[in-house]
Amino acid sequence: CPACASMHLTCPLCRADAASIGSRMAPSAEATATDPMSEGDSQAAQGAAERTCEVFLKTIGGADVTLCVAASDDFALLRVAAAEALGVATTQLKLVHGSEVMGPSSKVCDVVGQEVLAIVSPEKVAWSREEEIGDFPVRIGNLAELGLVGASFTLMASVWRNPSAPDEGGQYVSDQAIFAMNEYSNAGDLTNLHFLVRDGHYWYATYRDGSNSLQGPRAGKGQWEDVALVMDIEACKTVLYVNGAEVTAVDNKALDENRGNANQLWLGQYANGRHWKGKMKNVKVLNNAWNP
Repeated sequence: CPACASMHLTCPLCRADAASIGSRMAPSAEATATDPMSEGDSQAAQGAAERTCEVFLKTIGGADVTLCVAASDDFALLRVAAAEALGVATTQLKLVHGSEVMGPSSKVCDVVGQEVLAIVSPEKVAWSREEEIGDFPVRIGNLAELGLVGASFTLMASVWRNPSAPDEGGQYVSDQAIFAMNEYSNAGDLTNLHFLVRDGHYWYATYRDGSNSLQGPRAGKGQWEDVALVMDIEACKTVLYVNGAEVTAVDNKALDENRGNANQLWLGQYANGRHWKGKMKNVKVLNNAWNP
């Protein structure tokens, strides 16, 4: 591999390879019996040995990087490798080929030997928890100390919902909070924010001088889904993303100063109950508007 000129265990793309394509590249029984390398190392070396093509990663005002790829690689692997090579999170990175933003359907074979522009968005993390969480609620902090007042912000997590979780019955039966507040007065005199699943759909609302809400697609069960709720004050919108795709948006304004901002934002609880029925991981509160 020209990128690392070694045993393919240290270059960013080779490390990504071990995790992402190991399940597709199982070694033969003979190799397993005779090779002292671990199975993961063997898989990484096999995958890296096939990477003789190059993609030229360009950045704005930063270092340029050459990635070794195989034409059969998928976009997810390319994105992970590019992020590691640049030392950023995948959530910060947007890849552009020509005039097109690359996405899950993009083919790596189309960019072999060509330049891909890497656009890095600064990720301003106010609170995060990467490990899997199954016990709720989790206290995050109040809106003011998290820096969510008068500013763009993002609430994001990977969520897994129990197959037995209710999908009907209205808010008092079906609500399962992702991010929410215990204050449930909807008079509008205090900020009241909640992002949850209601009647089987992703749902978000803020109450302050009236109600502003959006309903998203049905929430999956027994599977991990990546959700992100983005308050973008420059666009004056709140946008819901599911698995990296924008699914719905609503006009909204920034949270204003009021004493409700001293109230707690919780993970997995709303109105002193209505707990999340499942698991979460890779939870983040960002002080900027995230864009996939």
